[in-house]
Amino acid sequence: MKARARTALGTLVLVAAASAAVAVALRVEKKGKEEKTRKETEEKLLSFDRAKVRELTVEAKGGTVHLVKAGEGWRITAPVEADAERYAVDAILDKLATVRRRSEVSDAGGLERFGLDHPSVRITAGLEGGGSAILALGETNSFDGSIFARVGSGPALVVGSDARWPLEKDLFDLREKRVLTLADQDVARLEVTGPKGQYALAREDGHWKASGPIADRADEATVNRILGALRGLRATRFVDAPGPDRDYGLDRPRWTVRLTAPGGAVRTLSLGAPPPRKKGEPAEAVLYARVSGSRTLAAVANIAAKDLEADAFALRDKTVLPFDREKVAAVRLESDGNAIEVQKKPAAPDAGPGDDWALTSPRAAPAQRWKMSSLLSTLSALRATRFADESGKSAGERGLASPSRTVTLLGADGKSLGRLEVGKEEGDKVYVRSSTGPRIYEVEKARLADLPRSADDLEEKPAAPAKGG
Repeated sequence: MKARARTALGTLVLVAAASAAVAVALRVEKKGKEEKTRKETEEKLLSFDRAKVRELTVEAKGGTVHLVKAGEGWRITAPVEADAERYAVDAILDKLATVRRRSEVSDAGGLERFGLDHPSVRITAGLEGGGSAILALGETNSFDGSIFARVGSGPALVVGSDARWPLEKDLFDLREKRVLTLADQDVARLEVTGPKGQYALAREDGHWKASGPIADRADEATVNRILGALRGLRATRFVDAPGPDRDYGLDRPRWTVRLTAPGGAVRTLSLGAPPPRKKGEPAEAVLYARVSGSRTLAAVANIAAKDLEADAFALRDKTVLPFDREKVAAVRLESDGNAIEVQKKPAAPDAGPGDDWALTSPRAAPAQRWKMSSLLSTLSALRATRFADESGKSAGERGLASPSRTVTLLGADGKSLGRLEVGKEEGDKVYVRSSTGPRIYEVEKARLADLPRSADDLEEKPAAPAKGG
């Protein structure tokens, strides 16, 4: 046999051996996985389709709570009618579906040995079409923290210590503690009356507008803070059979919030503080909340409503120069008699994310990308610290009759998208005005410190040659 043929034959033998080894390894791995799956299935205490659970009865902490599936969520039907906290119910179902036995123990001497004659926890899951899955938990083994358990009327078992926490839930644990469940799109109008006055906000064309105490575009951050405060109201306890409203400060609520949905449906939230206690008794550090249509009260932390406070300045949009950054095709800057113009260029394939820019006046030269990006970011983030003059009549005395600097943003058609005028400086503040109207704003001087004043501030200089090269 020739050397080349022997080499080829040897290679085939090695390949065949390797293939056989891989096949054996795969069979072993598959068998191992099958064995692991079989063992896990045998160890699972309950076998049911959690998607078919329609009812839950939770007996724990000395009480019994009955729940039923309601659409995508759950509803408590006894001992009170209330929404259930979905995450708490999901935790119960997850644990029921995954709890595993560690071992089986002898029932000799009776179930009372394990605390299973009167279980501390008993969960009954009613299934669609009939049938149920039942799990009871007894005492905790002081030796290793494991828990004695029982499925239905079966024998006593041992399960892991992690089984108790998700299952041992009382009425308060299972109850939805959010006072209001709402998404931003659920609110078209918001009216708030509080200790410091009242205000109203309405959504128009995708933006919020303040309609009281002054009509103006609303500050998005403030609106988000207010909506976040409402979403964040959580009960620390419930009063399902309250006494007179005056006992909870609800005869004269400290806060009243009226929420109107896009379809016109209205919900009203009232927040009251209880009257002072008798001499020597501390006052409750809570507010009592009630949502229209419900008699139940929720006690919430006294500071939970603080973010509902908003004065006229906080409510108003403080954006100085609103513009769509993607539409900016050119920027013209005028400062101290110098005029600079920069135009956006198609980005080079290897330039990375962002836009390329080029000086077109007073000379043609590439512009520094990061400086142009920083300039646009500065302008879009510029916010007023004060509305200095709504009418603009004081433009002369504030240095805006002949601005020291201007920035004009241009679109692809050459038309102005917005203009900023910079006027007189006073201390750490400077007066500015934009093309949105006559209003004069006061802004922090430091915010505009990096505005380019000359072409040299923007030009991309060629890299200096390496020394000794």
